[in-house]
Amino acid sequence: MGVQFSIKSREAKNRYIDANIKNVISELSIDIKNYGLELVLRKLLLSLISVQLAQNIGVDHHAATEELYYYMKRAKTLMRL
Repeated sequence: MGVQFSIKSREAKNRYIDANIKNVISELSIDIKNYGLELVLRKLLLSLISVQLAQNIGVDHHAATEELYYYMKRAKTLMRL
């Protein structure tokens, strides 16, 4: 997707980004209605931490999300001890 996206015109890129932003806002609005604001804030926070982790350790977002998952799972296990 990265190469295909990079060769598109600026207008095409803007339309793609605009559509994605609208989809994210719509999904978050539905999640707020169904699950509440607190859950959506947690989701956003975890996503931000994952992106920051990916940038800082130099891996892709998926790998950073996995690392965060294992870290949180370990922390939860340690809290039980």
